[in-house]
Amino acid sequence: MKPIYLTVEITTATTGQVAFKVYDDTGSVVSGAEVNLISKAFYVNVTPQGRQEYNNVIKGITNSEGYLLFIDVQRENIDISLMLSAMILMRMWLL
Repeated sequence: MKPIYLTVEITTATTGQVAFKVYDDTGSVVSGAEVNLISKAFYVNVTPQGRQEYNNVIKGITNSEGYLLFIDVQRENIDISLMLSAMILMRMWLL
C-alpha cells in the first residue's frame, strides 16, 4: 500500500476553516477520499425517552483536485480520520 499524505491548515480563531489536500507518494492528488472530523468531547441530548451521548461528526469528500474545505469549524480537541475505498488510511488528533 502506498502512503497517503495530508496537508492540514488550521486557524487559531475559535471558529474557522479546516482545509485538506490529500495526495499519494507520487504527488498525485487523491480524489474521493472521505475525511471525518470527530469531536473527542461527548455531547448529551436529553429527551423524555432518555439520554443520548454522542460525538459531533463533520464529514466531507475530497474533490477531483484532492481538496476539501470545512467552514465554520469550532476549535476543539478533534480526531481526524481519512478513508479511501472503505479502508482507514490515517487517523490523527488535533489538540
